[in-house]
Amino acid sequence: MRMNVIKVSILFLSLTSINCFAQTPSLIFHNEESQITMNPGSEVRIGDNDLVQGWRDLSIVQQTGGTGETFGYPSGVTNFDNVYIPKIEQMNIRQEQELYSGNSSEDQMTWLKSGFRLAPEASLYIQIPFPLACPFDLHGGLLKLGIDWHLSTSTVICPQGGGGRVQGNGYALILDGNLVIPPGEYLEFINDTAIDGLGHELILSGSGQLIVDMNTTLSFRNVVIKSLNNFPMQPSLVMNDTSSVVSFQNCKILLGGDYTFTQGYMFVHDDVVLSGTSQFIFESNQDLWINDHSTFIVDLGCTFSYAPRNGSRDSLKMKDPTSFLYLNGSALNAPGNVVNNGLELTKGSLILDNKISLQNLDGTNPNTIQNRAITFGNGTISDDLTINLLASAQLNVEGYVDYQNVN
Repeated sequence: MRMNVIKVSILFLSLTSINCFAQTPSLIFHNEESQITMNPGSEVRIGDNDLVQGWRDLSIVQQTGGTGETFGYPSGVTNFDNVYIPKIEQMNIRQEQELYSGNSSEDQMTWLKSGFRLAPEASLYIQIPFPLACPFDLHGGLLKLGIDWHLSTSTVICPQGGGGRVQGNGYALILDGNLVIPPGEYLEFINDTAIDGLGHELILSGSGQLIVDMNTTLSFRNVVIKSLNNFPMQPSLVMNDTSSVVSFQNCKILLGGDYTFTQGYMFVHDDVVLSGTSQFIFESNQDLWINDHSTFIVDLGCTFSYAPRNGSRDSLKMKDPTSFLYLNGSALNAPGNVVNNGLELTKGSLILDNKISLQNLDGTNPNTIQNRAITFGNGTISDDLTINLLASAQLNVEGYVDYQNVN
Protein backbone atom coordinates (compact mmCIF):
# COMPACT_ATOMS: atom_id res chain seq x y z
CA MET A 1 0.00 0.00 0.00
CA ARG A 2 1.40 3.41 -0.99
CA MET A 3 1.73 5.84 1.88
CA ASN A 4 0.41 9.36 1.59
CA VAL A 5 2.83 12.12 0.69
CA ILE A 6 4.00 14.01 3.75
CA LYS A 7 4.95 17.66 3.28
CA VAL A 8 5.58 19.98 6.20
CA SER A 9 6.17 23.72 5.81
CA ILE A 10 8.20 25.20 8.65
CA LEU A 11 9.71 28.39 9.89
CA PHE A 12 11.98 26.70 12.41
CA LEU A 13 12.43 23.07 13.41
CA SER A 14 14.52 21.86 16.32
CA LEU A 15 14.55 18.22 17.39
CA THR A 16 15.27 17.65 21.06
CA SER A 17 18.18 15.25 21.45
CA ILE A 18 17.22 11.73 22.51
CA ASN A 19 19.23 9.05 24.23
CA CYS A 20 21.84 7.77 21.76
CA PHE A 21 20.87 4.16 22.61
CA ALA A 22 17.22 4.68 21.73
CA GLN A 23 15.96 2.32 19.03
CA THR A 24 13.09 4.47 17.69
CA PRO A 25 14.01 7.24 15.22
CA SER A 26 12.86 10.71 16.23
CA LEU A 27 12.31 11.76 12.59
CA ILE A 28 11.18 9.38 9.82
CA PHE A 29 10.82 10.06 6.10
CA HIS A 30 8.52 7.23 5.01
CA ASN A 31 8.95 7.33 1.24
CA GLU A 32 10.69 9.22 -1.56
CA GLU A 33 8.06 11.96 -1.61
CA SER A 34 8.14 12.60 2.14
CA GLN A 35 9.50 16.09 2.45
CA ILE A 36 10.04 19.09 4.70
CA THR A 37 9.59 22.40 2.87
CA MET A 38 11.46 25.36 4.37
CA ASN A 39 9.91 28.78 3.87
CA PRO A 40 12.20 31.78 3.25
CA GLY A 41 14.06 32.67 6.43
CA SER A 42 13.58 29.26 8.04
CA GLU A 43 16.24 26.91 9.33
CA VAL A 44 16.59 23.36 10.64
CA ARG A 45 18.68 22.11 13.54
CA ILE A 46 19.10 18.44 14.47
CA GLY A 47 20.76 17.39 17.71
CA ASP A 48 23.86 15.24 17.86
CA ASN A 49 21.98 12.15 19.09
CA ASP A 50 18.81 12.40 17.02
CA LEU A 51 18.18 9.29 14.94
CA VAL A 52 16.80 10.02 11.47
CA GLN A 53 15.45 7.40 9.07
CA GLY A 54 14.87 7.63 5.32
CA TRP A 55 16.74 10.88 4.63
CA ARG A 56 17.58 11.49 0.98
CA ASP A 57 18.68 14.28 -1.37
CA LEU A 58 15.24 15.94 -1.58
CA SER A 59 14.07 15.40 1.99
CA ILE A 60 14.51 19.12 2.68
CA VAL A 61 13.54 21.76 0.13
CA GLN A 62 14.20 25.48 0.52
CA GLN A 63 11.68 27.80 -1.11
CA THR A 64 12.96 31.07 -2.62
CA GLY A 65 10.60 33.17 -4.69
CA GLY A 66 8.58 30.13 -5.70
CA THR A 67 11.62 28.14 -6.83
CA GLY A 68 12.62 25.07 -4.84
CA GLU A 69 16.28 24.86 -3.81
CA THR A 70 17.33 21.49 -2.40
CA PHE A 71 19.52 21.02 0.63
CA GLY A 72 20.10 18.33 3.22
CA TYR A 73 21.86 15.05 3.72
CA PRO A 74 21.30 11.90 1.64
CA SER A 75 20.04 8.50 2.70
CA GLY A 76 22.44 6.37 4.70
CA VAL A 77 23.16 9.08 7.25
CA THR A 78 21.46 7.98 10.47
CA ASN A 79 23.29 9.56 13.38
CA PHE A 80 23.81 13.28 12.95
CA ASP A 81 26.45 15.41 14.61
CA ASN A 82 24.78 18.76 15.27
CA VAL A 83 23.58 19.13 11.68
CA TYR A 84 22.57 22.65 10.79
CA ILE A 85 20.64 23.43 7.60
CA PRO A 86 21.03 27.23 7.43
CA LYS A 87 18.74 29.92 6.13
CA ILE A 88 18.81 30.33 2.37
CA GLU A 89 20.06 33.90 2.85
CA GLN A 90 23.17 32.56 4.62
CA MET A 91 24.11 30.15 1.87
CA ASN A 92 26.74 30.86 -0.75
CA ILE A 93 25.07 29.24 -3.75
CA ARG A 94 27.19 28.76 -6.89
CA GLN A 95 24.62 28.66 -9.70
CA GLU A 96 27.16 27.90 -12.46
CA GLN A 97 29.90 25.30 -12.58
CA GLU A 98 32.71 26.75 -10.49
CA LEU A 99 36.24 26.92 -11.89
CA TYR A 100 39.05 26.88 -9.32
CA SER A 101 42.65 27.83 -9.96
CA GLY A 102 45.58 27.99 -7.55
CA ASN A 103 44.95 26.83 -3.97
CA SER A 104 41.25 27.23 -3.09
CA SER A 105 38.91 26.15 -0.31
CA GLU A 106 35.17 25.98 0.31
CA ASP A 107 33.56 25.88 3.75
CA GLN A 108 30.28 24.53 5.10
CA MET A 109 28.18 27.49 3.89
CA THR A 110 28.78 26.83 0.18
CA TRP A 111 26.58 24.80 -2.16
CA LEU A 112 28.17 23.88 -5.50
CA LYS A 113 24.84 23.65 -7.27
CA SER A 114 26.30 23.03 -10.74
CA GLY A 115 29.46 21.15 -9.79
CA PHE A 116 33.04 22.29 -10.19
CA ARG A 117 36.13 22.11 -12.34
CA LEU A 118 39.79 22.47 -11.39
CA ALA A 119 42.35 24.22 -13.54
CA PRO A 120 45.46 22.10 -14.20
CA GLU A 121 47.63 21.86 -11.06
CA ALA A 122 44.95 23.60 -8.95
CA SER A 123 43.84 22.32 -5.54
CA LEU A 124 40.51 22.55 -3.72
CA TYR A 125 40.02 21.96 0.02
CA ILE A 126 36.43 20.87 0.76
CA GLN A 127 34.49 21.23 4.02
CA ILE A 128 31.03 21.25 2.46
CA PRO A 129 28.42 19.08 4.24
CA PHE A 130 25.98 19.22 1.32
CA PRO A 131 26.19 16.39 -1.21
CA LEU A 132 27.65 17.09 -4.63
CA ALA A 133 24.85 16.48 -7.12
CA CYS A 134 26.47 17.60 -10.38
CA PRO A 135 29.46 16.81 -12.62
CA PHE A 136 32.99 17.49 -11.46
CA ASP A 137 36.30 17.57 -13.30
CA LEU A 138 39.62 17.40 -11.45
CA HIS A 139 41.55 18.06 -14.67
CA GLY A 140 44.82 16.85 -13.18
CA GLY A 141 44.37 18.89 -9.99
CA LEU A 142 44.07 17.94 -6.31
CA LEU A 143 40.91 17.51 -4.24
CA LYS A 144 41.51 17.74 -0.46
CA LEU A 145 38.83 16.47 1.92
CA GLY A 146 38.16 18.11 5.27
CA ILE A 147 34.91 16.20 5.76
CA ASP A 148 33.19 12.99 4.68
CA TRP A 149 31.70 14.14 1.37
CA HIS A 150 28.58 12.65 -0.20
CA LEU A 151 28.35 12.22 -3.96
CA SER A 152 24.66 12.04 -4.85
CA THR A 153 22.88 9.92 -7.44
CA SER A 154 23.48 12.56 -10.13
CA THR A 155 27.21 13.05 -9.50
CA VAL A 156 29.39 12.19 -12.49
CA ILE A 157 33.07 12.53 -13.30
CA CYS A 158 33.38 14.57 -16.48
CA PRO A 159 34.87 12.52 -19.31
CA GLN A 160 38.03 13.66 -21.09
CA GLY A 161 39.20 15.67 -18.10
CA GLY A 162 42.05 13.26 -17.41
CA GLY A 163 41.22 12.65 -13.75
CA GLY A 164 43.16 13.91 -10.77
CA ARG A 165 44.44 13.33 -7.25
CA VAL A 166 42.53 12.94 -3.97
CA GLN A 167 44.01 13.78 -0.57
CA GLY A 168 41.46 12.15 1.70
CA ASN A 169 43.09 13.04 5.03
CA GLY A 170 41.34 10.03 6.57
CA TYR A 171 37.87 11.11 5.36
CA ALA A 172 35.53 9.30 2.96
CA LEU A 173 33.83 9.81 -0.37
CA ILE A 174 30.33 8.45 0.26
CA LEU A 175 28.31 7.22 -2.71
CA ASP A 176 24.57 7.88 -2.55
CA GLY A 177 24.23 6.35 -6.01
CA ASN A 178 26.37 4.50 -8.52
CA LEU A 179 29.58 6.25 -9.62
CA VAL A 180 31.35 5.60 -12.93
CA ILE A 181 35.07 6.16 -13.52
CA PRO A 182 34.94 6.84 -17.29
CA PRO A 183 37.50 5.49 -19.77
CA GLY A 184 40.71 7.51 -19.64
CA GLU A 185 39.86 9.03 -16.23
CA TYR A 186 41.61 8.25 -12.96
CA LEU A 187 41.47 9.05 -9.26
CA GLU A 188 44.90 8.87 -7.61
CA PHE A 189 44.76 8.68 -3.82
CA ILE A 190 47.82 10.28 -2.23
CA ASN A 191 46.96 9.67 1.44
CA ASP A 192 44.47 7.62 3.46
CA THR A 193 40.97 7.77 1.99
CA ALA A 194 37.80 5.67 2.17
CA ILE A 195 35.12 5.05 -0.45
CA ASP A 196 31.86 4.05 1.25
CA GLY A 197 29.36 2.84 -1.31
CA LEU A 198 26.33 2.42 0.98
CA GLY A 199 25.62 -0.67 -1.17
CA HIS A 200 25.96 1.16 -4.50
CA GLU A 201 28.26 0.42 -7.45
CA LEU A 202 31.66 1.85 -8.30
CA ILE A 203 32.01 1.10 -12.00
CA LEU A 204 35.47 1.03 -13.58
CA SER A 205 34.63 1.59 -17.22
CA GLY A 206 37.17 0.60 -19.86
CA SER A 207 40.51 2.21 -18.98
CA GLY A 208 39.13 4.06 -15.93
CA GLN A 209 41.54 3.69 -12.99
CA LEU A 210 41.93 3.95 -9.25
CA ILE A 211 45.55 4.52 -8.19
CA VAL A 212 46.90 4.03 -4.64
CA ASP A 213 50.07 5.99 -3.92
CA MET A 214 52.97 5.01 -1.66
CA ASN A 215 52.29 4.92 2.11
CA THR A 216 48.57 5.27 1.38
CA THR A 217 45.57 3.13 2.37
CA LEU A 218 42.47 3.14 0.16
CA SER A 219 39.57 1.60 2.08
CA PHE A 220 36.51 0.29 0.22
CA ARG A 221 33.41 -0.08 2.40
CA ASN A 222 29.95 -1.39 1.51
CA VAL A 223 30.49 -1.07 -2.23
CA VAL A 224 30.12 -3.20 -5.36
CA ILE A 225 33.26 -2.75 -7.49
CA LYS A 226 32.42 -3.59 -11.10
CA SER A 227 34.66 -4.54 -13.99
CA LEU A 228 38.00 -4.87 -12.19
CA ASN A 229 40.39 -6.00 -14.93
CA ASN A 230 43.79 -5.68 -16.61
CA PHE A 231 42.80 -3.21 -19.31
CA PRO A 232 45.75 -3.13 -21.74
CA MET A 233 48.53 -1.15 -20.02
CA GLN A 234 45.94 0.46 -17.71
CA PRO A 235 44.71 -1.95 -15.00
CA SER A 236 41.63 -0.82 -13.09
CA LEU A 237 43.33 -0.77 -9.69
CA VAL A 238 46.97 0.32 -9.57
CA MET A 239 49.16 -0.11 -6.48
CA ASN A 240 51.99 2.38 -7.01
CA ASP A 241 54.37 1.02 -4.40
CA THR A 242 55.11 -1.89 -2.07
CA SER A 243 53.80 0.33 0.76
CA SER A 244 50.42 0.88 -0.93
CA VAL A 245 47.49 -0.70 0.92
CA VAL A 246 43.96 -1.57 -0.17
CA SER A 247 41.30 -2.65 2.30
CA PHE A 248 37.92 -4.20 1.49
CA GLN A 249 35.07 -4.28 4.02
CA ASN A 250 31.65 -5.71 3.13
CA CYS A 251 32.41 -5.47 -0.57
CA LYS A 252 31.66 -7.37 -3.74
CA ILE A 253 34.33 -7.37 -6.46
CA LEU A 254 33.05 -8.23 -9.95
CA LEU A 255 35.85 -9.11 -12.34
CA GLY A 256 35.51 -7.80 -15.87
CA GLY A 257 38.49 -9.90 -17.01
CA ASP A 258 41.69 -11.22 -15.49
CA TYR A 259 43.17 -8.82 -12.93
CA THR A 260 46.69 -8.93 -11.44
CA PHE A 261 47.47 -7.50 -8.01
CA THR A 262 51.16 -6.76 -8.53
CA GLN A 263 52.38 -5.15 -5.29
CA GLY A 264 51.31 -3.76 -1.94
CA TYR A 265 49.11 -5.10 0.86
CA MET A 266 45.50 -6.26 0.74
CA PHE A 267 43.16 -6.62 3.73
CA VAL A 268 39.77 -8.37 3.95
CA HIS A 269 37.31 -7.26 6.65
CA ASP A 270 33.85 -8.74 7.29
CA ASP A 271 32.46 -10.35 4.08
CA VAL A 272 34.21 -9.77 0.76
CA VAL A 273 33.00 -11.60 -2.37
CA LEU A 274 35.12 -12.11 -5.48
CA SER A 275 32.91 -13.01 -8.47
CA GLY A 276 32.97 -13.36 -12.23
CA THR A 277 34.39 -15.95 -14.60
CA SER A 278 37.96 -14.64 -14.68
CA GLN A 279 41.09 -14.78 -12.49
CA PHE A 280 42.21 -12.58 -9.63
CA ILE A 281 45.98 -13.11 -9.69
CA PHE A 282 47.82 -12.21 -6.48
CA GLU A 283 51.48 -11.61 -7.45
CA SER A 284 52.46 -9.20 -4.67
CA ASN A 285 55.49 -9.88 -2.48
CA GLN A 286 53.52 -8.28 0.37
CA ASP A 287 50.73 -9.98 2.34
CA LEU A 288 47.04 -10.57 1.83
CA TRP A 289 45.33 -10.66 5.24
CA ILE A 290 41.91 -12.14 6.06
CA ASN A 291 41.02 -10.48 9.35
CA ASP A 292 39.34 -12.21 12.30
CA HIS A 293 35.56 -12.66 11.97
CA SER A 294 35.95 -12.10 8.23
CA THR A 295 35.31 -14.17 5.11
CA PHE A 296 36.94 -13.95 1.69
CA ILE A 297 34.53 -15.66 -0.71
CA VAL A 298 35.72 -16.82 -4.13
CA ASP A 299 32.37 -17.30 -5.84
CA LEU A 300 30.95 -19.41 -8.64
CA GLY A 301 33.14 -19.69 -11.75
CA CYS A 302 35.89 -17.46 -10.39
CA THR A 303 39.59 -18.35 -9.93
CA PHE A 304 41.87 -16.99 -7.23
CA SER A 305 45.49 -17.46 -8.28
CA TYR A 306 48.22 -17.20 -5.67
CA ALA A 307 51.62 -16.55 -7.26
CA PRO A 308 53.87 -14.07 -5.37
CA ARG A 309 56.86 -13.18 -7.49
CA ASN A 310 59.25 -13.82 -4.60
CA GLY A 311 58.00 -17.40 -4.28
CA SER A 312 56.57 -16.93 -0.76
CA ARG A 313 54.31 -19.80 0.32
CA ASP A 314 52.65 -18.05 3.28
CA SER A 315 51.67 -14.53 2.15
CA LEU A 316 47.95 -15.36 2.29
CA LYS A 317 47.51 -14.96 6.03
CA MET A 318 44.55 -15.68 8.28
CA LYS A 319 44.49 -14.25 11.77
CA ASP A 320 42.66 -17.05 13.62
CA PRO A 321 39.95 -19.74 13.08
CA THR A 322 37.34 -16.98 12.54
CA SER A 323 39.20 -15.96 9.37
CA PHE A 324 37.55 -17.83 6.49
CA LEU A 325 38.58 -18.57 2.91
CA TYR A 326 35.32 -19.75 1.31
CA LEU A 327 35.60 -21.48 -2.09
CA ASN A 328 32.11 -21.72 -3.59
CA GLY A 329 32.07 -23.45 -6.97
CA SER A 330 35.40 -21.85 -7.76
CA ALA A 331 39.11 -22.60 -8.21
CA LEU A 332 42.20 -22.01 -6.07
CA ASN A 333 45.32 -21.98 -8.22
CA ALA A 334 48.80 -22.03 -6.63
CA PRO A 335 51.52 -23.02 -9.14
CA GLY A 336 54.43 -25.16 -8.00
CA ASN A 337 57.39 -24.50 -10.27
CA VAL A 338 60.85 -22.91 -10.30
CA VAL A 339 59.33 -19.46 -9.63
CA ASN A 340 56.29 -20.21 -7.47
CA ASN A 341 56.35 -22.54 -4.48
CA GLY A 342 52.68 -23.36 -3.99
CA LEU A 343 50.72 -22.17 -0.95
CA GLU A 344 50.70 -22.87 2.79
CA LEU A 345 47.46 -22.08 4.66
CA THR A 346 47.50 -21.92 8.46
CA LYS A 347 45.52 -20.74 11.52
CA GLY A 348 42.26 -19.87 9.72
CA SER A 349 39.40 -21.86 8.22
CA LEU A 350 38.82 -23.18 4.71
CA ILE A 351 35.27 -23.84 3.49
CA LEU A 352 34.70 -25.91 0.35
CA ASP A 353 31.27 -25.77 -1.30
CA ASN A 354 29.97 -27.07 -4.65
CA LYS A 355 32.46 -28.00 -7.38
CA ILE A 356 35.95 -26.93 -6.26
CA SER A 357 39.22 -27.14 -8.14
CA LEU A 358 42.60 -27.07 -6.36
CA GLN A 359 45.31 -26.49 -8.96
CA ASN A 360 49.00 -26.95 -8.18
CA LEU A 361 50.73 -27.19 -11.53
CA ASP A 362 54.26 -27.04 -12.89
CA GLY A 363 53.49 -25.58 -16.29
CA THR A 364 50.71 -27.80 -17.60
CA ASN A 365 51.74 -30.83 -15.50
CA PRO A 366 50.82 -31.63 -11.90
CA ASN A 367 53.48 -30.61 -9.39
CA THR A 368 55.12 -33.57 -7.62
CA ILE A 369 57.44 -31.74 -5.16
CA GLN A 370 56.26 -31.47 -1.55
CA ASN A 371 57.69 -28.03 -0.73
CA ARG A 372 55.88 -26.60 -3.76
CA ALA A 373 52.52 -28.10 -2.81
CA ILE A 374 49.27 -26.62 -1.58
CA THR A 375 49.75 -27.31 2.13
CA PHE A 376 47.19 -27.27 4.95
CA GLY A 377 48.86 -26.59 8.31
CA ASN A 378 52.59 -26.66 9.04
CA GLY A 379 53.04 -29.33 11.71
CA THR A 380 52.44 -26.92 14.61
CA ILE A 381 49.14 -27.52 16.43
CA SER A 382 48.48 -23.82 17.04
CA ASP A 383 48.75 -23.21 13.29
CA ASP A 384 46.29 -25.94 12.24
CA LEU A 385 43.90 -25.01 9.42
CA THR A 386 40.23 -25.85 10.04
CA ILE A 387 38.78 -27.47 6.90
CA ASN A 388 35.03 -27.68 6.26
CA LEU A 389 33.72 -29.73 3.33
CA LEU A 390 30.04 -28.91 2.99
CA ALA A 391 27.55 -31.57 1.93
CA SER A 392 27.49 -30.33 -1.67
CA ALA A 393 31.29 -30.13 -2.01
CA GLN A 394 32.93 -31.94 -4.95
CA LEU A 395 36.70 -31.54 -4.84
CA ASN A 396 38.97 -31.94 -7.86
CA VAL A 397 42.73 -31.86 -7.24
CA GLU A 398 45.45 -31.29 -9.85
CA GLY A 399 48.92 -31.50 -8.36
CA TYR A 400 50.19 -31.97 -4.82
CA VAL A 401 48.00 -31.29 -1.76
CA ASP A 402 49.88 -31.82 1.51
CA TYR A 403 47.99 -32.23 4.80
CA GLN A 404 50.22 -31.06 7.67
CA ASN A 405 47.61 -30.41 10.36
CA VAL A 406 48.46 -32.00 13.72
CA ASN A 407 44.80 -32.71 14.57
